[in-house]
Amino acid sequence: MQQVCFCATATDISQHIIARWRDSINAATAGEALAVIGTARLTGIFSPARQANLLIRQAIEASEHTQIIVKTDIDCTYSPALTRELAAVRPGYALCPIIWFDTPEQIDGLRNPRPCGTLAMHRTDWLNLRGYDERMEGHGREDGEMIERAMAAGITIYRTDRPLVVHQWHTARTGGSYPLRAQENRRIEADNPPWHETPGSERWGKGETP
Repeated sequence: MQQVCFCATATDISQHIIARWRDSINAATAGEALAVIGTARLTGIFSPARQANLLIRQAIEASEHTQIIVKTDIDCTYSPALTRELAAVRPGYALCPIIWFDTPEQIDGLRNPRPCGTLAMHRTDWLNLRGYDERMEGHGREDGEMIERAMAAGITIYRTDRPLVVHQWHTARTGGSYPLRAQENRRIEADNPPWHETPGSERWGKGETP
């Protein structure tokens, strides 16, 4: 198995959730994968893209043996079948399993799959694409933009709807600043060159505001 590193941000997350996340990775990969968590809130408006990039960049620079970096959510658990799928990841071929939610009672099975949230790519592709678009702030559109930009660059995205990744249930984000942030992120995507072609994107993963 190629060396794999799972990366997730963890802002205001309980130690119970963090421990469950690490235990699930260890169980799914027989202890062969690394698990890196970011807990520091960067300056400025919260940006999942900048926080994810900080961890991805650290994973790449920490060891040349880390070949596959999995950006995921801290409140997910993983099936051992995910390990077999990760073995196929290589330059130009990425894995984006559909995320399933467990139920609040965890007795009714799985429901409400969503299309993004976990993405496994080879270090070469993360470097070439310079990670997530750090111009985006708040939740909304950062995952979809990353996948579409990878596909536009010629990377094959393998999608599977098998429950390889299960997310702890929570209600969808619809209130607060979420709609405005999502709308603004879509505008950034539509009105600007792709992130990896912009001046300053070579500094991706440094935790800086573009």
